[in-house]
Amino acid sequence: MKKTAIVTILSAGLAAAGFFFYTSFGGSTAVTANKEEYQDPDFLKDKQAAIYFSTTADQDIDGSGKSYAAFIDTSGNTLSIQKKGLELGTIAHSDDTLLLEDKQSVTLLGQQYQEFSDSKAQYTGERSGYLPKENLFFSLYNSGFNSNGGYNSDVRLIRPSGLTTGTIPHYITSSGIVNEEVMIVAHNIDTPTEFSLKKVNFEKEISLEDIADFTTSSEQVPQSPVLGDGRYYYVILSDYKNDHDEDVLLYRINPETKETVTFTLAQYRGMEDTGKTIVYNNRRSAYLQDNILYYVNGIGDVFAYNTITETSEKAFSLQDVEQSRRSYNEQAYFTENYLHIFYYSTAKDTYFIDQYDLKSGERVKQQELPDMKNMMNSMNKGRKSVYSYDFVVLD
Repeated sequence: MKKTAIVTILSAGLAAAGFFFYTSFGGSTAVTANKEEYQDPDFLKDKQAAIYFSTTADQDIDGSGKSYAAFIDTSGNTLSIQKKGLELGTIAHSDDTLLLEDKQSVTLLGQQYQEFSDSKAQYTGERSGYLPKENLFFSLYNSGFNSNGGYNSDVRLIRPSGLTTGTIPHYITSSGIVNEEVMIVAHNIDTPTEFSLKKVNFEKEISLEDIADFTTSSEQVPQSPVLGDGRYYYVILSDYKNDHDEDVLLYRINPETKETVTFTLAQYRGMEDTGKTIVYNNRRSAYLQDNILYYVNGIGDVFAYNTITETSEKAFSLQDVEQSRRSYNEQAYFTENYLHIFYYSTAKDTYFIDQYDLKSGERVKQQELPDMKNMMNSMNKGRKSVYSYDFVVLD
């Protein structure tokens, strides 16, 4: 019973990362940074974005999994760093430092280059982030069952004093950073419709503060990070009625009263395959700005929910992205008033990063990445295949 529940959740998490399709592009070898280059304090200076790729956990059974961080400079040129694998691995950054992780290490690039090893291997990432007030980088992982039949999610904490580790005794189905506080949605492994919103504290020891529990009417797929505006917390889940019908539901949680109110953010009916709408990355799919909660799904529809009027609308749709169950490693990232999309154009046989104005819905910038398709081909040589799991914009 417990294992069945967790396998269902893990499958949903993998689905949230996308149903991947790899195309061989042929051609040249990608440019890989040597250690001297990426240890340079100015390595990040001309970089505008980074994309994290990795093999899946099952490809790392023999210990030969691999990951790549692809850095895009201001001219659209691509340079990669290779590490060990970590499925669903993530990137975090501060103003002058970027965190890269793999299954047994954490690397800080930038003004203070540092590398830390962890004796315990991790195979499934959840979230990384930076908390400025604490000058703390952190990484969360869904690590697996413990000897008591429960579930452990391990934590890596990187302070100026070094790396420490700890454990959260729950499976994490969603997470977020709200006002420099790390929030998680823990899933009840015995009852798949029960969830618990918790705050994670990293002071002397890792501790959890219960915020509120909520129950869904059916088994639902988490589609967003945890967001908050000082009054409420928000999380998005999808209720897949069948292969053709989907309700996208926004759960609003009041931390004072513990009350949860559900709003319908979007509905799809009679689709050929609702699997197409699964988000590119459920850690980057939603964003809260000026009382508007934005949500982008796997077919490029962007919805806007007004937290004051409690109304939602389809704000705009992305241009040129694929609208199929197959994924070409698309990723989304929000910054202030903009949405950034990393994607592959089948029509132009090229990767791009597009920038959209959230208020107007207009595409205001397009950056071609001429080296990326060759880099993808180089990364996928041999019997291993890598997929995109995270994307950040740095400038």
